[in-house]
Amino acid sequence: RGEGTQIRGWRRTGYEFKGWSLGTPTGLPACRFWSGGQASHFYTIDTRECAIVQGNPEWTFEGLVFRAGSTGVGTCPADRAVVQRLYNNGMRGQANHRYLTSSTLLADMVGRGWAVEGPVFCTPP
Repeated sequence: RGEGTQIRGWRRTGYEFKGWSLGTPTGLPACRFWSGGQASHFYTIDTRECAIVQGNPEWTFEGLVFRAGSTGVGTCPADRAVVQRLYNNGMRGQANHRYLTSSTLLADMVGRGWAVEGPVFCTPP
């Protein structure tokens, strides 16, 4: 939602993933969407998925924000980090996505009821 923007009840997790800048030839451009109703961001490098979400009035297309590699068959090269997307199944009436590179944190989130949507892109470690 922009650097410095605070959403009531949110706090930074201390976790992050990296990407390549849009000006580089590495990877594919990532679409970023914002849903104020869900107070959630959604990222994808899949052009088909990007077009589908753009057609959903609940999501606002914020633009292409970074570049990331394709996971191909669900894996990334050894010199890349796998970014997994999780969905919270609308827990507490607030649908949300989370993007993780940590398998430990992923297991913790699954234990708390989040669903793994799978690997969505490869990024610099």
